[in-house]
Amino acid sequence: RWRAAGAVRLGGVGRQPPRTLWRPRGGPDGFAGLRVGERLGRTEAFASVDASLALLGPVRLHLTLMGGQVTTDPGRPLDGDWMAGARFGLGAETPIGPMRVQYGVNGDRRTQWYLRAGRWF
Repeated sequence: RWRAAGAVRLGGVGRQPPRTLWRPRGGPDGFAGLRVGERLGRTEAFASVDASLALLGPVRLHLTLMGGQVTTDPGRPLDGDWMAGARFGLGAETPIGPMRVQYGVNGDRRTQWYLRAGRWF
């Protein structure tokens, strides 16, 4: 009935990518309470845990806890603006891939809805 998965990411340390390749806080899935790609940096440190509970058939209740930062100074990869956040909502495995609708809030008390349909590639 219960499932949990975690992710840890430390990227861009020591490199100077062009601004078009800067990393968004939270990676491609975005960060709770922020629009996808809202806060960019050269380096990123990020960790998350996603826990879900089976409700009915393929429908699951999801809770995602996350924390991380991005910084523009590649010489100081862990010296950015750290933030914590959480998303909660419903998800299901469908024939076209995972579907999720979640509501997110972060430490700055910003909120944002999150909708994901299908697999990203």
